[in-house]
Amino acid sequence: MPFHRNRGVGAAVAVTTVMTAGLLSATPAHAAPEIDWIPCPEEILAQVPPAEQDLFTCAYFVAPLDHADPDAGEAGTTLVRRQATEPEGSQGSLMVNLGGPGMSGVIVPIAMSGLLGEEVLAQYDLIGFDPRGMTLDCFGSPEERERVLSDLTSLPTTAEQERLTLAAFDEYGQACADSSALAPHVSTENIARDLDLMRAALGEERLNFVGMSYGSMIASVYANLYPETTGSLVLDSPVDAALRVTRPLEYDRQRAQGFEDALDELLAQCDEAGAECAFGDGDPRTRFDEVRDGLQENGSVLLEDGEAVTRASLTTKVGDTLQGSPVFGGDTPGDVLAWLQRVSEALEAPTEAPADATTDASEQPAAAGAGGFSFYNDDAFYSINCADRGYPATPRHVTRTAQKWETTMPTFGRSQAFEQYAACSQWPDSEAPAYRGPWVASVDVPPLVLVHEHDAATPVSFAERTADRFPGAGSVRVEGFGHVVLGSNSCAGAVITDYLVNGEVPGEDVSCASEAPVFG
Repeated sequence: MPFHRNRGVGAAVAVTTVMTAGLLSATPAHAAPEIDWIPCPEEILAQVPPAEQDLFTCAYFVAPLDHADPDAGEAGTTLVRRQATEPEGSQGSLMVNLGGPGMSGVIVPIAMSGLLGEEVLAQYDLIGFDPRGMTLDCFGSPEERERVLSDLTSLPTTAEQERLTLAAFDEYGQACADSSALAPHVSTENIARDLDLMRAALGEERLNFVGMSYGSMIASVYANLYPETTGSLVLDSPVDAALRVTRPLEYDRQRAQGFEDALDELLAQCDEAGAECAFGDGDPRTRFDEVRDGLQENGSVLLEDGEAVTRASLTTKVGDTLQGSPVFGGDTPGDVLAWLQRVSEALEAPTEAPADATTDASEQPAAAGAGGFSFYNDDAFYSINCADRGYPATPRHVTRTAQKWETTMPTFGRSQAFEQYAACSQWPDSEAPAYRGPWVASVDVPPLVLVHEHDAATPVSFAERTADRFPGAGSVRVEGFGHVVLGSNSCAGAVITDYLVNGEVPGEDVSCASEAPVFG
């Protein structure tokens, strides 16, 4: 996902601070892991419908900072639980991760109330958790953060922008490495090991887990570390775990191609829809290329509502729409096509943008989570990814890679090259263990793998390879666009419910028709 400067870091850390302030006193030393559930702080309960507030409790769980050296320190994490509505028939705990990395788990049980079937909510305690890293704050002050990150550009297109972006990422990485004792100990493997301690503390023999997007990475690592305690796994829009950590540049290239393919399909459907599509006058594919190239040539264009649009903000807005989901909200494909029409019209009759206009959507304030909480932490995003993924330490090659990818993936190739390679090629080495295989877990309960046909962020090929690594895995493919199936389709929802409630793994691949029309 594109870099969003300052996106949610302070707010996400503040939310965790609010949680921990009221929970630390109830937490025992790590020597005897257990979970002491207490009433949630008002800041959390305020986001919950009054009729459901009695279902929610919170806790603070302590794990070793270094799992190989349990006496080296502690790493704490916040938990939020929504209890099963029919506890007499409870199947135990269902832990959920929204993705990221860098997404808070504080809102998970609240958000899932409207996305999982009633039978699931009746039979499972939903557990949301903040993966280690959510408390990272790499800078001593907002001013210092702004000083360093103001030089970052989500889509560097000039030599000076490229130089400044690479230099800023270099300073960013050093700031994170020096920020706290936790910083060198964040990785997906450590999160998975934390998760197993939570499972045991919850009294569960097996881990039941819903992992969306990067959350599937946590699940895959867990299943390979602890196959004997792996229970039901719902892998929604999964990453290709093996490719992600062993060949990160190829993973990024395929991801960029996934965005290009989804955009091609959206523009083709717009062409077929004709007048039903707001951007359907003429050839939408040609028109889009003209808009993108026109923004590169002109720098920016001002819309009638005062929004200044650049090539970078176009890339971010279209990309965010293609990877949208009911979990996170945002524009629909139809919305972004109507917006493209406005941008096209503005380019035909341009108005000069004021000097102080904000031109990069990636620098806009974060989209808030439940009840207005920002729940994304970029410091965790980069620290975890750079620990996990074996990028070559060759920042000098980032620009060349961007140029190469841009020739065949003109909309998303350049931005994808700079998204993580620019940071991780020069991020300080981490002390955290990084699981990179093998990926041959033999689990008793085959996972359920779901994906949209035109998922841009995690293409269908990622889901296919994920399912192939788990013999007997069930597969569900949903027509249409979007990233994360959960909550978007009743057909897929019924399969998820049957899997979690009855243990039914589909014997054949399931195809579900789209229930979200692009036009109209």
